[in-house]
Amino acid sequence: MSENSNGFFNERQSFDYLSRSILPEWPAGKTLTAWCCSRDLSEDTYSLALLINQQLDQRAEFKILSSAPQEGELRIARNGVFPKAALMQIPHTLHKGQIAAGKGAVSDWFRVSDAVVKRIGFKTHDLLDATYPGDAIFDVIFCRGILEALPAAAQTGLLRKLHRSVKRGGWLFISAADGAAVTPADADLWETVTACVLRAV
Repeated sequence: MSENSNGFFNERQSFDYLSRSILPEWPAGKTLTAWCCSRDLSEDTYSLALLINQQLDQRAEFKILSSAPQEGELRIARNGVFPKAALMQIPHTLHKGQIAAGKGAVSDWFRVSDAVVKRIGFKTHDLLDATYPGDAIFDVIFCRGILEALPAAAQTGLLRKLHRSVKRGGWLFISAADGAAVTPADADLWETVTACVLRAV
């Protein structure tokens, strides 16, 4: 788990929106592309991957970019191994075929299945670097718990960078605490769907 992490499926309403309003309508055969650059990187990345993998259920492919500024954060995420105590944070309906509980010496841990992990690419990346990942790449971006920690000018710059990286009509998921960073000046970029979900215009 990440230090001071809020855990898997934190602020459940964001995942409920994804589950009820985006994934059921996703076209068969169309690859869904997502980027996770949240503060709780490992937990948000795998919450996203477990939910998408189950709901698309081979109806469509998906791939996730998981990025962090420090390699140490990515090392934890790449492993896909977490303390068993965190398993209760993940809905039981997502366990079957996606999570393996450890046995014997590793009985206090669980592992996300290789079938899920292989859908995720990991990359070291500073979010304030405007040159990556590129334009109109992603359908969904999870960037939660980041905006609230930035000064106002950096918040504006990041919101514009994320808008460039998401496809028109794509979705940006932020935390409730990040919401104060979204101002009327951003209305030319984002439509507010819920307190935690923005849609690119």
